[in-house]
Amino acid sequence: MIGIITTAFGHDASITIWSKERNKFYVIDCEKITGIKHFYGIRLAESDRTAHQKILNEIEKLRLEEEPLELYLDAQIIHRWNKNSFLPKLANLLNIVSIAEVNGPSPLIWEGLGSKTPPWTEPSETHHLSHAAGGFYQSPFKKAVVVTQDCSSPESAFSVWTADKSDPQQIRLIKNWFDMSCPYYSPGRMHSAAGGYLKTIGGNTWNFNDLSGKLLGFSAYGKNDRRTEDIINIEGNISWFPKNLPHYQDVSALRNSHYRKIQKENDKGWIAKMCEHSQLSEQEEKEIAYLVQKSFVECTLSIIEQYKDLIEEYDNNIVMSGGCALNLEVNSEVIKRLGANVFVPCNPADDGLSFGYAALKVATKISANLLRDPIDMTYGGVGVTDESGFLQNYSKIISGPELVELLSSGKVVGLIQGNHELGKRSLGNRSLLADASIEGIKEKVNDIKRREYYRPFAPVCRLEDAHKWFESPDGKFEYFSTMNFMATVKESAREKYSSITHYDNTARLQTVTREQNQFLYDLLSNMESGMLLNTSLNVSGKPIMNSTEDAIELLNTSSLDCVVIIDDGQIKYYV
Repeated sequence: MIGIITTAFGHDASITIWSKERNKFYVIDCEKITGIKHFYGIRLAESDRTAHQKILNEIEKLRLEEEPLELYLDAQIIHRWNKNSFLPKLANLLNIVSIAEVNGPSPLIWEGLGSKTPPWTEPSETHHLSHAAGGFYQSPFKKAVVVTQDCSSPESAFSVWTADKSDPQQIRLIKNWFDMSCPYYSPGRMHSAAGGYLKTIGGNTWNFNDLSGKLLGFSAYGKNDRRTEDIINIEGNISWFPKNLPHYQDVSALRNSHYRKIQKENDKGWIAKMCEHSQLSEQEEKEIAYLVQKSFVECTLSIIEQYKDLIEEYDNNIVMSGGCALNLEVNSEVIKRLGANVFVPCNPADDGLSFGYAALKVATKISANLLRDPIDMTYGGVGVTDESGFLQNYSKIISGPELVELLSSGKVVGLIQGNHELGKRSLGNRSLLADASIEGIKEKVNDIKRREYYRPFAPVCRLEDAHKWFESPDGKFEYFSTMNFMATVKESAREKYSSITHYDNTARLQTVTREQNQFLYDLLSNMESGMLLNTSLNVSGKPIMNSTEDAIELLNTSSLDCVVIIDDGQIKYYV
């Protein structure tokens, strides 16, 4: 039997294994397995051995008895790994007979792994192609225009594609935008860099990949009455950053050699160093964040709108992928302005690359019919890494009504059930939950997670109830299941549900059906408020938890009230 394994081992590393016998994708999201946020797979110091062993342990649990397996490998790690390191261990564990580079003209055969030449080799431009495939094959569409955008990649920072399941090639590039000879000029890069420049954001952030999400939340507190078109300069591959912002010359320093030198120091405090000399007031920072966010939205929409005719030709369907697809305002504005059907996968960022590439290989090299139906990867992760831990040491088993009573009384509950979610959102399997109608509950959850005040919390409700409290860009709510679009909280609901209403009266809504998550749906069905505050089971600077040990540690070191773990239909209660 034939299987495929793909690796994406830059930041937010992942491994995907596809089983032909089961026609199933198994994804190892490395940061959730190792407990290291944005786990960077190509860093292979001695200190990484424990992390790599954790990854190998999870793959051992999933080991497939099918052979041969073809391994497609991120070229960045070709020259970093040797025969005593992680890759050969992975290959031997899975009985792989050959390894091919993703980004190289010829296959790489590892010593001791056999000499079979893979049946195909890969072009060098695969980063955005993988983003495109990862989004398209999870979408409900038979054909669509796919927009991929992130900070940078070897080929582009913004690409437009067509995808059609009846096309033998499946996905075709239309255009790459922004010249990657200077990646600091891409919209995604500048959006992140601006977050690092603002002390309110950058002073508490050590990883560049976290800046954009924080800036999005912070931008709601700013305001500017001028039309954003007047401050944007969009010319193919130029800098889009507003030239007449206050302190622009200071912002532009982010692109000089000093900025790069700080970044290369590999110091967790490099972002704080970058902004420590800023003399901006917090209100000025809010104004800049607002303009940066609005400019980013306008830049993105100005490009997408150029393809309106093409989008109509592809059944008015758009798939948004790449790290910038986590920008909820952009996704929502695409729906508003183009009136299109828009899909965003659960894992649009780099943690979805290995899945996207594996899916494309299945469709183009095995059989497109195998991916005829959409692939739901929302809960496509693995189970808790210390599975035996929750079989003992719990306080008691509680009933569903008892859990409802706990939440309704103002308790904050850590929930673990089933496999973890893929992507950056907790959608009810690794979540911190609280009754969204409880006064002061946002502050309590912020204390537990040690989060900044300006970051919004997401509401979750049943799909059929969403219209009671929210307005969507087009009146529909089915596409809110992955928490990647922005809803407006109705004025009548803002006071009661102030905990999930952001400063600008928006909410990062998640809707759920019984088919998507039965336990969460039934829990909501029995809540008098009908709505829960749902945020990730983690603390600031750490990835979403996937071990009971970490969850119990959070319980013991914070004001979290309890942890519940769903095991074989039982609700095991830890306090």
